[in-house]
Amino acid sequence: MLQLLKDRFVAIPTELEERIRQLNAESLQLLIRNSFDFTNLADVERYLQAK
Repeated sequence: MLQLLKDRFVAIPTELEERIRQLNAESLQLLIRNSFDFTNLADVERYLQAK
């Protein structure tokens, strides 16, 4: 997932990367499914805050 986000948005803040690394398998799968709706890193952050 991190590589997909880096490919799409170039750089990922360290704090956001760490939050993603700490996700369990189910949460990571949901993040991947929803990633097609993200247009920027703020969308990723909002998604993680809502979960």
